[in-house]
Amino acid sequence: MEASKVQYKKVTFTAKAKQSSGREMEYIFYINGEEKARKRTRKISYSYEQETSFNESVTGYVEVRYEQDKISHSNEQTVYDYTITTAEEIKKFRDKVNEGTNYKEKTIELQENIDLLGATNNQWTPIGNASRSFEGTFEGNNHTVENLYIDTRGKQHQALFGVNNGTIQNLEVIGYVQGNEGGIALACGTNNGIIKNIKTNGSVGGWNGVGGCIGDNRGTVEFCINQAKVYPLGTTGYYGRSIGGIAGYAKGKIENCINTGEISGNHGTGGIIGEGITAEINYCTNQGNVIGLSSETKYNSIYIGGIAGALAYDTKCSITNCKNSGEVKSSYGGSVCGGISGYISGNNSGHAIIENCFNLGNLSGSTIAGIVAKEGYSSSAIGIRELRNNYYLDTCGATYGRPGNNNNAEPKTREEIDALIKEFSSN
Repeated sequence: MEASKVQYKKVTFTAKAKQSSGREMEYIFYINGEEKARKRTRKISYSYEQETSFNESVTGYVEVRYEQDKISHSNEQTVYDYTITTAEEIKKFRDKVNEGTNYKEKTIELQENIDLLGATNNQWTPIGNASRSFEGTFEGNNHTVENLYIDTRGKQHQALFGVNNGTIQNLEVIGYVQGNEGGIALACGTNNGIIKNIKTNGSVGGWNGVGGCIGDNRGTVEFCINQAKVYPLGTTGYYGRSIGGIAGYAKGKIENCINTGEISGNHGTGGIIGEGITAEINYCTNQGNVIGLSSETKYNSIYIGGIAGALAYDTKCSITNCKNSGEVKSSYGGSVCGGISGYISGNNSGHAIIENCFNLGNLSGSTIAGIVAKEGYSSSAIGIRELRNNYYLDTCGATYGRPGNNNNAEPKTREEIDALIKEFSSN
C-alpha cells in the first residue's frame, strides 16, 4: 500500500503479491475495518481507490490470499497453517510459543471472536517472551479478543502478545492491563516485527514504556487505532515515563495511526508515542487529551506533546504529516508542553525533522509552544533540528511555535488552517 497517500482526497491502496507461479489469488481491500472490494486474478499487483479528505481519518489494508489445491482441482480454498476458534485454542497456541515453537513462516488464523473471561483469578499469560517470541503471522480477520486481564508486578512484556518478531494484523483487543516494568500494552508488549490494523480499547497502566497498542516498539506499526485510557501507576520519582497512545517507547516506524484515548504520564508523554529514539512518525492523528501529572518527579522537567512527548536522535528522527486536536496540559511547574512534541534533542551528528504538521489543541503548562516547546538539552547535544511548514491554531494558548520564534511553526486562524489542509489535500 502507498501509505504516503492515506490522508489525501483520493486514496489508492495497491497490493503486490509474491510471485504466484500461475496460481489464482484473491485480493481483499478493507477501509476502516470494512470490506470494500474483492478481486480474483493471477496478476501479482492490483489497486483500489477510495475517495476521502485530509480531515477524514482513513485506515486500510489489503489481504492477499493464495489459492492451493487441497483435494482436487475443483476444490480450491484458502489454506492456513493453523486456525483458532476458541479461548482454549488460543491458550494452547500461547503455550506452544512459550515452550519454544516460534511458528516462523507459518500463519495462524483467528476464525471467531474470543472471550478470555479475564479476572483477578483468571489472568492472561502473554504469547511470547524475551527468550521465546512469536515469529509467524497472526491473522485476526478483524475479530475481537475481549476481556483480556493482566495485573502483575515485576514482569516485562505484558499484553496479549508479550514479544513479537513476526506479524500481527487485523485484530481488536479489549481489556485491562497493569504492570510495573517496561513493555506494557493491550496488543503487544514489545514489537520487533510488524503490527498493522490493530484496534485497542479498555485501560492500560504501568511504570514505564506503556502504550495503548504497543509498550515498546522497535519495528513497524501501521493503521492502528487506540481508544484505551493509558496512565502511569506511579507519579513520583522516575515512574510514569514513556507513555503514549499507540506506543510508549518507539525506536522504529509508526504510520497512519490514530489515538482517541486519554493519555497521562510524567516525563515523555504523548498522544501517539511517549518517547522516541530515531523514530519515524508519519500521517498520524491524535484526538485524545494528553495530561502531565507529576509534581514530585526526579526530572527537572516533564515533556508532554500532542504527537510525541520527547523525541531524541542518534542518527535521524521525524514527525511528518501529523495532526493533533487533543488538549495538551499540565499543572506541574516544570512541564514543557508542545502541540506536536514537547522536546527534541540529540547528538551533534543527529537530524530531527518536524514537517507538515498541524496543532489544533489547546495548550497549558509552565512552558508551551504551538509545535515544539524545547529544543536541545545542552550545547553539546544540539544536532540539526529542522522544522518545515508547520502550523498551530492562534487561539491554542501559545505565543510561539517553537522556543522564542515562529520559524516554520506559524500561528494561523482556524479558517486559514482549514484552507491549508484543503490545499495539502488537493496536492
